[in-house]
Amino acid sequence: MISRFPISAATSSAAPAAQARFPGEAPDRRRSAVVCDPDVVHAHLVARVLGKVGFEAAVCHDAVTCEALVAREPPALVVVALLLPDSDGLTLLRRLRTHHRDGARPWFVMLSAVQAADWAREAGADLFLAKPVPPPRLAAVVRSLVATQRSGSQEHAGSLPAQL
Repeated sequence: MISRFPISAATSSAAPAAQARFPGEAPDRRRSAVVCDPDVVHAHLVARVLGKVGFEAAVCHDAVTCEALVAREPPALVVVALLLPDSDGLTLLRRLRTHHRDGARPWFVMLSAVQAADWAREAGADLFLAKPVPPPRLAAVVRSLVATQRSGSQEHAGSLPAQL
């Protein structure tokens, strides 16, 4: 099952929309994200927070669907849970990273209730966040990613602390 969360009405003003665009993009083009978490409530909460900071998020709950979504419409951000029903988030991140070796790859964020920051970093996550992630903290982290992208950084890994 895939759920799409459009950008919230709270982001319809000019300032948040400007934060959510890639450099050089037209003002009406928004960033997209994929949230992959088997916890339906948590996945939808993450998607809503992303909507408030200017992302349109597709939600899925397994690795196969996530990989298909990312292949079909490469997003700017992929948020993956460590534990998935058909794989693990680490394996999924490794597979996704091999498809995006060029400079236009998405940001990869790993979420887990288990302290797995080192494993996440080895699998290719740009950031690791411990569950439950308070919505204000998630919003701040995503805004930092957008700011880093806007500053022209092409290499994502290492440009922000691996664990926020």
